[in-house]
Amino acid sequence: MKQTPRMSSDSLKIGMAAGAGALAASLIYFLSADESTTSGKVPKSHVKPHLRVFVSGAAGQIAYSLLPLLCSGAVFGPATEISLQLLDITPSMGILGGVVLELEDGAYPLLRGIMITDKPEEALKDADVAIFLGGYPRKPGMERKDLISMNCQIFSEQGKALEKVGSKTCKILVVANPANTNCLILRANAPKIPASNFTCLTRLDFNRAVAQVAKKAGVKLGDVQNVTIWGNHSATQFPDIGTASIRTRNGAMKPAAQVIADDEWVKGEFVVTVQQPAKPYSMQGSYLQQ
Repeated sequence: MKQTPRMSSDSLKIGMAAGAGALAASLIYFLSADESTTSGKVPKSHVKPHLRVFVSGAAGQIAYSLLPLLCSGAVFGPATEISLQLLDITPSMGILGGVVLELEDGAYPLLRGIMITDKPEEALKDADVAIFLGGYPRKPGMERKDLISMNCQIFSEQGKALEKVGSKTCKILVVANPANTNCLILRANAPKIPASNFTCLTRLDFNRAVAQVAKKAGVKLGDVQNVTIWGNHSATQFPDIGTASIRTRNGAMKPAAQVIADDEWVKGEFVVTVQQPAKPYSMQGSYLQQ
């Protein structure tokens, strides 16, 4: 019997794990689960709440890091069981089968079941939460309009499937880039679901900006508030500390620009680091006060 291949742990990248962590943080913030799913208390009936969770691009590396977080209760709470409904393209079904085997090896008490498919309507059936990781990747020589054209087809099809078979209260998070545009296309094709239920991932950009401000100011990450990211999830985005504040050592909140007092850094290195993290930047500084 031919064995289903397992995804090698060597394929994991630190950046992918970081991206999955940011994605989990976005889900926790966005989904606004009711108290029974986050308090850790099992209802008196002892019947745990249950969510059907759709994930596209489920054979990819970000999903490989994200799926254990979903199954562990880190996102939906320790009292909520989930059923995973995983979607990917036909050539990736073998890899996706390997991911399933690894999830089964984890024996997560909150994981009620897993189904895998290459058909959007099957994967989105009655979904309570939909996480769209999968999209057409930008390849060398491709212009942004080409990427949008390819993803328009993908998200139009999946949006129609969501409209047809998804839960009317489904919460949707789009990750695949260009995230803002893909989210808009998805929403346009699923009008029965409230517009407020759609969002796309900019949490990673926000987290990166907060980390840079904290490091520059020499404070803890939790001492930085109200950093803003303007624009699309791309190199055209603009990180802004104009409304941000920082808790100083005496406990007082002061404007971030006043605490940092380095206009050249704010308009230069800070913006470039958040917009284009692959570019080299200074590793000096500390998040913690000395």
